[in-house]
Amino acid sequence: MPHKFLPWLAIASAMSAFTLQAQAMPDTELLIGSYTQGKSEGIYRFAFNSVTGMIDAKPLQVVKTENPSWLTVSRDQRYLFAVNENGPGQKDVVGKVSSFAIDPKTRQITPINQVQSRGEEPTHSSLSYDGRYLFVANYAVNPEPGGALTVVPVGKDGTLSEAVQVLPLGPGSKVNSERQMSSHVHLAVPTPDDKYVVSADLGADKLFVYRYDASQAKPLQPAKEPTVQLPGGSGPRHTLFSADGKHAWLVLEMTGAAFTDQVIRLNLSDTPENILKYSPTGKVPALQCEHGTIIDSLAICEYLVERFPDVELWPRDIAARAQARSACAQMHSGFVNLRSNMPMDLRQDKALEVITVDTQNDIDRIVELWAECRAAAAESGPFLFGKPSIADAFFAPVAIRLRGYHVQLPAEALAYIETIYQWPAFKRWQQAGLQES
Repeated sequence: MPHKFLPWLAIASAMSAFTLQAQAMPDTELLIGSYTQGKSEGIYRFAFNSVTGMIDAKPLQVVKTENPSWLTVSRDQRYLFAVNENGPGQKDVVGKVSSFAIDPKTRQITPINQVQSRGEEPTHSSLSYDGRYLFVANYAVNPEPGGALTVVPVGKDGTLSEAVQVLPLGPGSKVNSERQMSSHVHLAVPTPDDKYVVSADLGADKLFVYRYDASQAKPLQPAKEPTVQLPGGSGPRHTLFSADGKHAWLVLEMTGAAFTDQVIRLNLSDTPENILKYSPTGKVPALQCEHGTIIDSLAICEYLVERFPDVELWPRDIAARAQARSACAQMHSGFVNLRSNMPMDLRQDKALEVITVDTQNDIDRIVELWAECRAAAAESGPFLFGKPSIADAFFAPVAIRLRGYHVQLPAEALAYIETIYQWPAFKRWQQAGLQES
């Protein structure tokens, strides 16, 4: 039976946990990476029996190399590439990438060469489908120089050349003051058609998208839509594409959530049919999750708060949190005159000739409510409660109305509306809405 390698696996821990004995001839081999600050020596090659699920206790080979935390194999299984996740505080502070040859008969692994990753703590790599470039994600714990995406040429013999591009990403979103003060690039992967490269920046809460052209001296250039903004504090980590390139799955490390947006255009003949695919009532917004379909914005928000308690969706301070919930409830069920007389339209850019008394009363109460929220905020920042929260998402449609209809407002209210319009999450939502015909 021919041997094969299981899809490449990097486990950042000592290898002593693998103590099972294979009972029959192994048909698969595992390559396991590790961190080498302790007793681990590098890359371990193990025999694995896919029928019994057994791994040999003794490795077939140990390839000594520092901190090979992520492994990538060429599609013909002739070459292996490892990121050497070095950085400040380690024996070798220089991030590197190593190349190895794999003997097609014996599967023995031998070193080819090593180059610098041009960044700190390289944590991921992937090979272009044409095999000409290795895309390396430098995580970079320290804010300076911060994370970067590096493009490393690969020769036909597996030899690595010095990087031809180093692309800084970021800046950090600063939503999480411990982990997002700067860029932390966690992934770089080509799309199945090999026309684009997508890089996930955990620190920036963004995906960065580049066009890939191997004929150019600098093969990566920003795509027409160069970024995908993700929820603040979500921490994007890994992306996986379906083989046909029509679907992608994204892991958000800091929320623990994998999610997909479904944007449905309104006022088309098939709009009701398309909404019913995701919402049994035909109403939006709707959230599909492992616990069923949740409908209504308040219900969705409360579910997310319970599902991801470590993410500050509501203010942390109990008094501010109560105020935020109260404000959202008022927005959710109130301000009927504002809704009726000032329909929300992202393209609205004209004042009403007359604002009714009841509508003005709604506007006055909104301004008053915003001031109450700002007074209750326990943290500094330009949003209603300092940091962005559910409350700001609820009042974004109100901000659109007040700006679109040129309503006269106090300076503080105008400043808050500008904060909403500069909020990356709002911009992404706004762009999707403006695509409507």
